[in-house]
Parts: sequence; structure tokens; C-alpha cells
Amino acid sequence: MKIRYKKHRLYFNLTYGFIFIAIGLIAYDYKEENRWTDFGFFFVSLLYFITYFYENFYQYLTIKNGIIRKNTLFSKKINLSEINWIKKNTFGYTLKTDKREFRISTKIIDKNSLKNLNHVLEQLNLPPERTPFANKPL
Repeated sequence: MKIRYKKHRLYFNLTYGFIFIAIGLIAYDYKEENRWTDFGFFFVSLLYFITYFYENFYQYLTIKNGIIRKNTLFSKKINLSEINWIKKNTFGYTLKTDKREFRISTKIIDKNSLKNLNHVLEQLNLPPERTPFANKPL
């Protein structure tokens, strides 16, 4: 199951990619002599396009075979069976094990995907004092 980014985040990267490539083309056309540093706009636009395609393909989180993986440049993952505490705050969730913490930002998650994530976290069957879902409607 993929937990998707909000479309706003994806379109942000795509839009900025086009903006920087337009600025690079304008800067390239109006200068008589171009330096290698003038191509920085093309490099930045390439980074935005790569980010867009990577995030659009892999999305934010992947839940598969009892493992939740954050699809970032340096991928992080945690086994769902090892989670013994879920802390909910205004920014998202912090999943805690005996050894480490795994943070999930709910601000960048699509609404339908957030419902799926909440359902998966509810299925962990943690004691009521260890989960934010106890006696509270989602």
C-alpha cells in the first residue's frame, strides 16, 4: 500500500522546475558571454524535476509485508510488529520502538491515504494508553 503525497507538493516541484528552466533560458539568451555558473538554473530545475518524478513514482510511505518505509533519499523503515508506542501531535505521528523513533508528517499526506494510514495504525492493537486512537473518532 502506498501512502501518497498531496498533489500540491508534487505540483510545487514540477512548477518550480519549469520556473527555473525558464529563468535559465532567459539568462542564457540575454548574455553575450556565458560562464559555467550561469547554468546553475538548469541544474536547479533538473533537481526539481528529479524530485518530482521520484516522489510521484515512489510516494511518501510504502506499507508492505509488515514494514513501513519512508521513501526519501536515504530510505528509513520500521517493522510494524516492533512498534510499541504511537504519539500523535499537530505535525503527525511518532512511532516508537524500544530502540528508535519513526516520524510521519501528516501535513503532506493525501486525505484518502491518511485514512488508510490511520486504519493500519489502528490495526496494531496497542493498549489504549499507547495509542492516540483510543476513544477518539478519527
